[in-house]
Amino acid sequence: MLVKTLLEIDKIIRFAKTIEQSFTQDENLSLFQIEALTYISKPEIQTVTDLGNSLDTSPASASVLIERLVKKNLVYRGYSDSDRRKVHVSLTKYGLREYKRLEKKRQEVISDVQRLLSDDETLLLNKLFAKLTI
Repeated sequence: MLVKTLLEIDKIIRFAKTIEQSFTQDENLSLFQIEALTYISKPEIQTVTDLGNSLDTSPASASVLIERLVKKNLVYRGYSDSDRRKVHVSLTKYGLREYKRLEKKRQEVISDVQRLLSDDETLLLNKLFAKLTI
């Protein structure tokens, strides 16, 4: 039973990787960078530290990530007037356009996957993911 369950989990992981590849195909961004844009688009993400916490990564990794997004003209980095150690981040106009385009693409990929599942299967899948990501 355990082996069968592990094989099924492996199938799900491979399916998820296929979905990820279809989403990131033809993009000049990694899935991690796209996820960062999603968080930066939220009003509560204002600093590199906030972003690192949201992405569950170190401040140093978040800084490297931001630097790459700045070089791609997707993110603006500024410093707090009251505390120069605080680095604020926000999407550039181009970054906002790209985020909106990527979000639309993400919704299309999700819709494609949902078409493969019945309503009951979608509900069950959502319950399983909620249970596994606690």
